[in-house]
Amino acid sequence: MLKTIPPDFENVELPDSVQGYLAELDRRVADFVEGKPFAKDGFVACNHEVIAQALLSIENLGLAPGNVFCEWGSGFGGVASVASLLGFESYGIEINREVLDHSIDLAEAHELDVDFIEGSFIPIGSDDLIDEAFMATDGDLTLEQHFDDAYEELGLDVSDFDIIFVFPWPNEAPLLCNIFDRFASSGALLMIFNDASGLAIHRKQ
Repeated sequence: MLKTIPPDFENVELPDSVQGYLAELDRRVADFVEGKPFAKDGFVACNHEVIAQALLSIENLGLAPGNVFCEWGSGFGGVASVASLLGFESYGIEINREVLDHSIDLAEAHELDVDFIEGSFIPIGSDDLIDEAFMATDGDLTLEQHFDDAYEELGLDVSDFDIIFVFPWPNEAPLLCNIFDRFASSGALLMIFNDASGLAIHRKQ
């Protein structure tokens, strides 16, 4: 069961290191999407500044049970890299090799300790949840629905992460909440971003 935590981070001031990183991230993302169709290969950038403020607030208030962070569908790795800048042990899982290479290059340019893995963040044992979501959306799921050894390569399970961030297509958010509820540890936080409604933070009870 997930409990929603009202976010309280609007007045959080980001460190210079995070602001500098975000400025370069925005430049690189703009260069990447220039001249490409909208949502090229499923890539859409979230509002990284808002997520960074929320992460810093979570850290300052001690809301998470620990400091192990994972970004599901990490794209350019913006959120995972910000988490690293803020002192979290940070990981990112991304299935698109092209954007994954960009995330690794950017993190290395800033000498960030982030472990990016190519693969699906959907854990083995989610088949029934995916089937239910497929029926509920009349088959309208763009999420990669195959499983691989991303977690085995990391040497971690979903239950090892204290905070998980994901920016899904809106109709896939309920599925990801259900996956998190099944596999995450008690007390872990799920941060979900939506272009229209903004950021939601949920705690597993």
